[in-house]
Amino acid sequence: MKTPCVMHARPSIGLTRVVVTENSQFKIDSKLIEKLVEDLAQEIEDIRPIELQIVGAQLQTDNITTVEKYQELGDYPKAELVNRYLASVVKDCGEENEKLAWLVLMLLTDENNTRPLKTQAELVKESEFQVKKLELVLNIFVESGLVIFLPEKPANRYQLVHDYLVTFIRQKNDNEILQELKKTQKKQRKLQKWLVRGSVTASFVMALLVVGMAIFGWQAHKERVKANTQLKKSIQEENQIMIFQANLAEMKLKSNDQLGSLITAMTVSQKLLDAKLEATNELSKVTTILAVSAYKEDKFRELNRLQGHEDSVVDVAFSSDGEIVASASSDKTVKLWNRQGELLQTLQGHKNIVKDVAFSPNGEIVASASSDRTVKLWNRQGKLLQTLQGHEDYVNGVAFSPNGETIASASGDRTVKLWNLQGKLLQTFVGHENPVVDIAFSPNGETIASASDDRTVKLWNLQGKLLQTFVGHEDRVLDVIFSPDGQTIASASLDKTVRLWNLQGKILQTLEEKNPVYGVAFSPDGQTIVAASGWTVRLWNLQEGLLQVLWHENYVNSVAFSSDGETIASASSDKTVKLWKLQEGLLQTIKADEDEVWQVKFSPDGKTIVTVSDRTVKLWNQNGHLLDTIEGLEDKVYAIVLQDNDHTIATVSDRTVKLWNQQGQLLQTIQGHEDRVNSVSFSNDGQTIATASDDKTVKLWNQQGQLLQTIQADEDEVYGVRLYGNGETIATVSDGTVKLWNQQGQLLHEIHEDIVNDVSFSPDGETIAIASDKIVKLWNQEGQLLQTIEGHDDIVNDVSFSPDGEIIATVTDKTVKLWNQEGQLLQTLEGHDNLVYMAEFSPDGETIASASADNTVKLWRDWRIEDLTKLGCDRLNDYLISHPQELDKLKICQTYGRMKVASRSLAIEGEQLSREGKVKEAIAIFNKALEWNSDLNLNPRKRAESLAEAEKLMDKATKLAREGKIETAVEKYQQAKELDKVAFIPTMQNIDPETQARYQEVDALLIKGIDLLKKGKVKKAIASYKQAEKIDPTQIYARNLGLLCWYGSLYKQATDVMFACEKAVALDPNDGLVFDTRGLARALTGDIEGAIADFQVFVEWTDDEEYKAQRQEWIKALQAGENPFTDEVLEKLRD
Repeated sequence: MKTPCVMHARPSIGLTRVVVTENSQFKIDSKLIEKLVEDLAQEIEDIRPIELQIVGAQLQTDNITTVEKYQELGDYPKAELVNRYLASVVKDCGEENEKLAWLVLMLLTDENNTRPLKTQAELVKESEFQVKKLELVLNIFVESGLVIFLPEKPANRYQLVHDYLVTFIRQKNDNEILQELKKTQKKQRKLQKWLVRGSVTASFVMALLVVGMAIFGWQAHKERVKANTQLKKSIQEENQIMIFQANLAEMKLKSNDQLGSLITAMTVSQKLLDAKLEATNELSKVTTILAVSAYKEDKFRELNRLQGHEDSVVDVAFSSDGEIVASASSDKTVKLWNRQGELLQTLQGHKNIVKDVAFSPNGEIVASASSDRTVKLWNRQGKLLQTLQGHEDYVNGVAFSPNGETIASASGDRTVKLWNLQGKLLQTFVGHENPVVDIAFSPNGETIASASDDRTVKLWNLQGKLLQTFVGHEDRVLDVIFSPDGQTIASASLDKTVRLWNLQGKILQTLEEKNPVYGVAFSPDGQTIVAASGWTVRLWNLQEGLLQVLWHENYVNSVAFSSDGETIASASSDKTVKLWKLQEGLLQTIKADEDEVWQVKFSPDGKTIVTVSDRTVKLWNQNGHLLDTIEGLEDKVYAIVLQDNDHTIATVSDRTVKLWNQQGQLLQTIQGHEDRVNSVSFSNDGQTIATASDDKTVKLWNQQGQLLQTIQADEDEVYGVRLYGNGETIATVSDGTVKLWNQQGQLLHEIHEDIVNDVSFSPDGETIAIASDKIVKLWNQEGQLLQTIEGHDDIVNDVSFSPDGEIIATVTDKTVKLWNQEGQLLQTLEGHDNLVYMAEFSPDGETIASASADNTVKLWRDWRIEDLTKLGCDRLNDYLISHPQELDKLKICQTYGRMKVASRSLAIEGEQLSREGKVKEAIAIFNKALEWNSDLNLNPRKRAESLAEAEKLMDKATKLAREGKIETAVEKYQQAKELDKVAFIPTMQNIDPETQARYQEVDALLIKGIDLLKKGKVKKAIASYKQAEKIDPTQIYARNLGLLCWYGSLYKQATDVMFACEKAVALDPNDGLVFDTRGLARALTGDIEGAIADFQVFVEWTDDEEYKAQRQEWIKALQAGENPFTDEVLEKLRD
């Protein structure tokens, strides 16, 4: 639980996930955060989410991390950042389309600073836009979130995302763009007139031209050229869109939207497959994102998001078996979902916000608490079983006892009530001074904890005896829960803390958050706490501290753990429930040593992995289990050769090379160099060893330490040597020079570079890769440059080829980059926390091992895009099943089983369209659902027409009921229910026709009464209220009567409405507003003392300083014997 549905508090310095992310490398100065809060909230005393997202994204783009840099942007830095953002989105449209893009944005605004809706046809008509170019620009704007796409009939429409941006767009080159627009429109109008006048002539001339060109064959040639040009443009435009989407996926990843990033990346993968293109260079980001999804080592990941509520989701709960999720919403409904995210039921019946939801221990009954002052009990099939009535204010919380026989409810009337399943009231607990917000049973069922706006948690026994009051929070307490063992209580508060208490009320631990905490939950083992704080879900280990931060797009109101502890559900004001699954990434990490890992090698059969750290060699199996450790080596390990049955290790000490077996026994000591040895290399068969030295030579040896050849390699020291194959070719590295030699020591070729960091031979020996500073160059053995690989941000430390020679791996900073032989970037492997020293392919090419200064080796399996795409589909499985339209787009993820399961969700979407009256579209959806699953019990046309008719009947029935024609209304409601029965998700079965008709009749009378009041027709308004009260007095709340009291008094008929004033206070003695209305009536009827007392109650109750000051002035006047309510004041209050 539990958040107030409307938040007006000044924003906290927690800011946002876009600007400051807990685990992001983009960190900004605290002073800048304070300045941003001040700037962003200065106009409206709150932060606009759209402004926050734009400013935050642009800060990161421009790498502005300090308040000094921010202020360098000028007098209006916030505006400058917004303008830069707009310019960057326009730039994404391509230089040639820049003017067009600004014109599109201008057309989506008007002189009144509003955002008109425009169809594509209207945009074309109002300008000279080419349709293809316009489509490109609109697609980019929609993907960026700058423009909203509204699919409608008869034509789709577009709208700027927010009024906030209108001023910026119209100020940007205002005169230039407006003049261009007026010029274009004027030209268009002239052209239109000319076309009308000259249509016959133009048609005749065109006909002659077509005939003439056909005769000479010109037309055919021209059309072919035009078609080819258009095709090239179309491909370029599609590439631009894909690049933009790839950038968008990257942006979502950086802003912690992993699921959204993966979905966008998969969409681009599908487009690439359709176009038969490879994901290279800028599009390689797609593969990188797929790799992050596969490899990222997060504890919990977003598995699915449940979408369907029309307003904030206030609470979420799991059934005891973890298979069903219930969500409660401000849209007055409860929805039941299975764990895969498929909607099972929508529970409709509450008349106001549903604030809490709970399952019975056996999972068969769902209880919902609502602002309509009731608790409702439902079965899992959606049938309403009971309505518990008795509270005098909002019901904020509900809970089942562990034996399932008792229900506890927490209310704004400051009480806790206990009920049995038949709706009988058992107990009322009184003791809190303010509304009770949440309630929880202890695991043994003997104790109840209640959380209140009075900043306390109270502990009660089942007889209502107060056992303990926990004092310590500094603001409202919004949620309370027992640990699984019942020995600890956790409470969440607006004071930005979660507090842990023992049963005696002693604080055991305080978890400090950056934002108000609306909800809290224990993991089943009691070791982890999850908190709903601001826009985040935060996981805490009680011993280790903060573990992980997960993000929503708005406030998180509630959190829950599944019974197995593997899934977290979070409910948010962004209208979604997110399911976070405990998952391990595919990336395997070997914690090789306490020291940095310098080298990693695979054995020839790929079954053994060897890591080298200074003087230690370790052998591991494919699963990362340690097989053997070779210790006690006297010197630093420089090289190792792995053979089928034996492994030889070379170590270097000054001028001496020593060879060791894998048991750590010394085999040979090789001596002969006259200066320090810098590098050692083995041939593939291990029979030849090459050593490079500061004595300017390279020497070749056999395994017995006999010198085979000395190569006078250079005039400078030789600091690197590489052998190709069994030593047929030797590459030596000196300062800025790579030389190639044969075994006889003959120089073959020289290659000159400024810096040489590494040299590698392709498997066939035909290509040599040389890593030089931030580039890698590919050469043939004749010394000819084949390719230059550019795109590294730092020094390239290592380069290697895949076994088939098709892929080149380069190591730079903390990453491994993969390239094709054309020098196109394929993907970037990210995951190390420190410098990566080298990367090695397994013999079968299926795994890449990387060794790092972070003391680990990482094994990257299934790294190819086709493998990562399949893994992406698997990651998205539940999401695609519950979002069938996404599955329909991603053919790469379509399998028979997946489509069959998703068919029901698709049919439910069709049902929603039917209810909206979109019968044709619904039929198309139903037909697709049948294509996916022919076993569905579904007649497309009949289903669509039945549900559309049911909605029409509901509307007719409601209209009739509001007119007082109850019998006819009841008949229509019944007919609608019959038609609704055919649906997969019936929405009308809990409606009682008679009750619904009476409810609508009363509601209409109350609205009529309000209208009459505002016109000063008080007596008629009183009659309308009394008629409504006669039909159903429970439907008339204190505020309804308060309005009657207020306006009746303002129109000088306070005596006539005094009955309403008194009833309002009696109905809700905690609502200061009804005291205020009665105070006015009392003052006008001469009860001065009573008026002063009522106004004083309101002053203490309200947070509105303006109203508070006004009432205090009234009190002073009344105390002085003056009448503050002149005719002029009453008229002003009426307005």
